[in-house]
Formats: sequence, C-alpha cells, structure tokens
Amino acid sequence: MELINYSIEMLVFLFAIGGLAGFLNTLGGCGGLLTIPALLMSGISPIFALGTHKLQTTVGVGSATVLLLKKKKFDWREIRPIVITAFLGALVGAFAVQYIDTDTLSVIVPIVLVITGVYFLVAPKLRKFKTSRVLSYRDVVVPAIGFYDGMFGPGTGSFFVMATTVYKRIGLITASIIAKPLNFSTNIASVIVFISYGHIVWELALLMMISQIIGSILGAHYLIKANPAVIRVLIVVVSFAMMIKYFYDMGII
Repeated sequence: MELINYSIEMLVFLFAIGGLAGFLNTLGGCGGLLTIPALLMSGISPIFALGTHKLQTTVGVGSATVLLLKKKKFDWREIRPIVITAFLGALVGAFAVQYIDTDTLSVIVPIVLVITGVYFLVAPKLRKFKTSRVLSYRDVVVPAIGFYDGMFGPGTGSFFVMATTVYKRIGLITASIIAKPLNFSTNIASVIVFISYGHIVWELALLMMISQIIGSILGAHYLIKANPAVIRVLIVVVSFAMMIKYFYDMGII
C-alpha cells in the first residue's frame, strides 16, 4: 500500500471531485474521466489510481443495478450469459494491468483518458453510422469491453450502450439499462483483482465513495433538466484540465 501524507486541501479536492463525478456520471456518464486524473494528481501511482477509482465507482453502478433489478427493468436470466462473459473479460484485463510497470502506465493511462475523452464527445455522432455486426456480441464484443474496463475503465458504460444498440438493434434506453449490470459485473471482477494485489488506497476510495453517493443523488434530481451535450463537454474540459496539470507536474509539458 502506498503511504502518502495527504493535505487537507487535497482530501477536500478529492471529495469534491468524487461528488462532481457522481453528479455528472448520473447525467452523462464517464465520471472516471474526472476521478482518475484527480487521483493521479494526489501523488499515487497509476495502478493504485485505477484500483481506487474502480472500488469507489462500483458502489454507484451497483446501486443502480440493484434498483433496476428490483423494478424488473431487465430479466436476469436473459442477460446472464453476457454478464458472465463481461465478468471474465474484465478479470483477464485486471490481471493483465497488474504486470505493466509504473513508468509505462504513467504514459498509457493519460493517453487512454485523452482518447476516451475525445470518443465521449463524438459518441452521439458515431451512433449514426452503420457498423458491421460480424463479431459475436456475447463472445467477442462484450468480453472485449470487459477487458478494457478491467485494465482502465473510463467510458465502459458508454461503450456497452453503443455496442448493445448496434449489435442488438434495441433502443438507447433499453441498452442503457442492460449496460448497468454489465458494467457492475466488470467492476466487481476488477475490484476482486485489485484488492487481491493490494492496489487500492482504501481511505481515498471510501472518501470518494461517500461523495460519489451524494453526487449521484443530487444528479438524479437534475436528470430530466440536464442537457447531455453540455454535460459531456463539461466532463471532458475538466478532465483535460487535470491531465494538463498532471503532465506539467511530471515535467512532460
């Protein structure tokens, strides 16, 4: 476990980012674009940032999944096969990232965040294009997204939604509902691996977990009024600003 003395200012900053991520994640998704850069700025290594992010975000996704299940918004028996393949894909991805050295991750993680941020902005436009459905949704596409979530994570929910609408030809709302249990299964798989390797800063995970819950509750009240396009831009701008600060601290820029 990494031993770092966190200032009060940094703890307040992380708490605020956790709340903002929970709020915006409820409205537009991809809160990981905020929490991972914030954790990197706190001084912990990329592997701990990924593990800590994964643990604190699992609560929000899990709560949404349980709520949808109670309201019978999806049939567990129907989605069980893809939940399993998503879980297995994430398990492999989470194991794989444990063996990438810190220096390499310090470069890869920011690049992935930038690419995901760009995707997050253009995703609505991408849905207008026809996509080949040659690949198996259950056996290739879902576990591939799970693998990505196990290794990194930001944007996974959006990827699941897009893949489900394309391959299953169902509406966006239904696809978003199905994406929740898929994302929850990949989060659980990832958390199991990161905990087993001891790559989680528990005090930060718990701190941000609390603020994520608060932010998610507040976000739910504004869900109907929110403009998704504005939310997407806001998330990416804040994320990129933190990444620039991270690059500056590393001496890259």
